[in-house]
Amino acid sequence: MESLMDLVTQNQPHFQTRQALLVIGLQNDFCQPDGRLPVDTSTGFLERIGTLIPKFREISGNVIWVQTLYEADRIATGADTGEGDALVVGGLIDGDESSTEAGDEELGKEAALLPAQSRSSKHKQRALDLLKRVSARRKTLPKEIAKASVEEDDELFLLKSENRTPACVPGTSGAEFAGPFAGQIQRPADSVIKTTNYSAFQGTNLLMTLRAKLVTELFICGCITNVSVLATVIDAARHGVKICVVEDCLGFRKENRHDLALRRMDEFFDAYLVNSEEILSKEPLPTSKKPAKPDKDSQQALESALGKMSLGETKKAENELKTASERGPETSDKDFSDLLVRAATGQD
Repeated sequence: MESLMDLVTQNQPHFQTRQALLVIGLQNDFCQPDGRLPVDTSTGFLERIGTLIPKFREISGNVIWVQTLYEADRIATGADTGEGDALVVGGLIDGDESSTEAGDEELGKEAALLPAQSRSSKHKQRALDLLKRVSARRKTLPKEIAKASVEEDDELFLLKSENRTPACVPGTSGAEFAGPFAGQIQRPADSVIKTTNYSAFQGTNLLMTLRAKLVTELFICGCITNVSVLATVIDAARHGVKICVVEDCLGFRKENRHDLALRRMDEFFDAYLVNSEEILSKEPLPTSKKPAKPDKDSQQALESALGKMSLGETKKAENELKTASERGPETSDKDFSDLLVRAATGQD
């Protein structure tokens, strides 16, 4: 005869994790020629995203749009600046390229000799080292110097100064989704995340949204590669989300920064680089089926086992549980299951 816990386990629901497409920054300030910070659209990345979105709905159903809005200056030393933003704003991803070049070569040599798990561990260690450097720099860097370094980089658009205006200011057309994509947002099926940071995770409910939808794998596209996309990838890695960056669906202004950002995503943050053709070739998911009903024989056996629990046996089990709780620590799962089985079968 099967034990009570075996029967209960057979009837537990099984959850299937899902994927989501994260579309970042398809706003007029980036996608229109007269925008505040227009990216290069000649690559065709906007058209590919337009084709990718409906296909992704077929194979997954989860599309999440990210709209960035200027609220305050974002600098590396800001108290509410997240790790992803700090790495991007602090210039430690592309600013230290020469100092890490030798390390990149060594990593490539070592990776060829190591098993996959060790390579991943190596990348994680490098990411941790980088985060430590950012943390140390943020504690010692004066605010004036931090802001001055941001002002020198015109791609860091969440900053207002005498010489420049920020992008994506609320209430302006530049902050709105670009025309072709505004019509593609399907509410309430799609989620729209508004962030006042470069990272889509910082200060938003994105992580909670992913968990609520059982999403464990994130496909990321949009712009700008080395700013908002990179900051989001960094924070996604910190939260343990599997990352797939759709590299032919990214917008950028400087190709060398775009290429370097992709390298960092791969080498430091264990992101997978994929292209839209790989996703478009996937078959749609089958229509979801209702949860399978419990096997009739198993259901009857479960009811029979529960029926054996007379009032006296139930009280006996309760007394044993009470005594166990008075002893201190809670019983283990095994002890608890054994207790239920003894009560169900009338054993002492």
